[in-house]
Amino acid sequence: MASMGTCKSFNGLKGWGFIDMGGTDVFIHIRDVTGLQPKQGDVLSFDVEARAQDPSKYQAKNISGGTAPREQEGGGMMGVSVTPVQGTGAYEGTVKSFNPMKGFGFIGLSGGGDDVFCHVKDCVGTQPQQGDIVKFDVEASQNNPGKMQAKNVTGGTAALGQGGMMGGQVTPVQGTGAYEGTVKSFNGMKGFGFIALSGGGDDVFVHVKECVGSMPQQGDIVKLDVEPSQSKPGQMQAKNVTGGSAPPGMSGMGGMGGIMGKGMMGGKGMSPYGSYGAMMGGMMGMGGMGKGGMMGMSPYGMMGMGGMGKGW
Repeated sequence: MASMGTCKSFNGLKGWGFIDMGGTDVFIHIRDVTGLQPKQGDVLSFDVEARAQDPSKYQAKNISGGTAPREQEGGGMMGVSVTPVQGTGAYEGTVKSFNPMKGFGFIGLSGGGDDVFCHVKDCVGTQPQQGDIVKFDVEASQNNPGKMQAKNVTGGTAALGQGGMMGGQVTPVQGTGAYEGTVKSFNGMKGFGFIALSGGGDDVFVHVKECVGSMPQQGDIVKLDVEPSQSKPGQMQAKNVTGGSAPPGMSGMGGMGGIMGKGMMGGKGMSPYGSYGAMMGGMMGMGGMGKGGMMGMSPYGMMGMGGMGKGW
């Protein structure tokens, strides 16, 4: 027999909330909703079962009675509607955290145990967010021995790539690099960072101009080739870097610095590549005497604004 209760809260961006069932809170997820989406104050009809992650708590199934449009579901940036993929993963768990800007997070296994690392590259169809119940397979982490990472992750309620700035979606290039590693750090404003090789050893320097198709960010698992650094003998630098999860130039948007305009109408621009005039650097020189000081719009220095004098 169906139970009745009042929607106590529902976060349309995250796709979950709680129902007040006679003083007992019952967890509700958008995937278990039939018809319209619930909102605070709605009187709902639903079935109840113990939560797999915590049998002392309850979750609702077959929920009906919501009055909000479904378009709000799944973190719908600009009203995007998402239909989670129904997967075949051998494990089930709840997303404890997921940083869409960095493209990774952690899943709590339903059966208990250590949290499992999850990367956006291993998500199918949609992207997870906190509170999602997902299915996935697991394998040993190549970068953190003794830890597990998720593969074939399905059931996320956010649009794939949605967390990127301006909603940019990225499909990482599948590369041919001889080495694999994890990005330890990457400064999108300056266009460089470091990669920890899976096999151990010294960190490898990576520059944005050696990245193919996309830009890396902290936590990305990338493929790469390596060669001796020409500027720092004894150190290695990455080439042919693939697998980054940030759009090219996205991390450096609004970046101050690395862009210089000199002379009338910003005749010369310098990008992080260190060469004048790269990628239309300083094409727009605006203002009169003195310093323009306007910001660059990408690591390529596409807009270096400065009038007579210097703009940086």
